[in-house]
Amino acid sequence: MLKGISASGFEFEIDEEVLDDWEMLELLQEIDEGKIGKLAKAIVFLLGQRQYEKLKNFIKARDGKIKASVMIDEFTSIMNAEKEVKN
Repeated sequence: MLKGISASGFEFEIDEEVLDDWEMLELLQEIDEGKIGKLAKAIVFLLGQRQYEKLKNFIKARDGKIKASVMIDEFTSIMNAEKEVKN
């Protein structure tokens, strides 16, 4: 398990096997190709359902909404933090 913290302070754990999973790579490729709708699936794949729900609650605004831009920033931050933890 790799542990890390996003730029906003969200603490997470990632199973190292997920980082070497072909389906995760396919999801990242699709996101890179502009299929932003695949982001939610990639986040669940990366963090698991339990941590995904924790992340949503962590970034939820006072009005109960989750901004897509904030979720994208969190995903990017987690991916960058994961690289730092792994090295």
